[in-house]
Amino acid sequence: MSSGDALTPGKTGGVGSAIFNLHDNGTLDYQVAGLSGEFLGLTIELKPRRRNKRSVLYDLTADYDRAAGRARGSWSRLEARHVHMLLQNELFINVATAHGREGELRGQIRALLYSGLEAPRHGEHPGAPGSTR
Repeated sequence: MSSGDALTPGKTGGVGSAIFNLHDNGTLDYQVAGLSGEFLGLTIELKPRRRNKRSVLYDLTADYDRAAGRARGSWSRLEARHVHMLLQNELFINVATAHGREGELRGQIRALLYSGLEAPRHGEHPGAPGSTR
């Protein structure tokens, strides 16, 4: 997420990060970090149909922990069409702050496929010292 990706791009230099984990049963876990003390709201939104016209799908504001500067939670009521949109990279995360009441930070939620294999992430491969076959 960045201020440059907001519906009205800003030059505050603000950035943040979000991780979403979609489970087989349709539950979506999320963690959003890098939120400032001037935080006002956190939403998941559809791509705007008209320029600068927000279309809020879910409001995550209640899950914000001011002391930690992050939002963390889980959703178990995703509709099938919203899961489809999530997997098609059609959803966005939007952070509203005192500097940008409609959204200072914004980012597209993109799917990263995960095969379940951890070894390649850690640089291990069969035959390497300490690896098992």
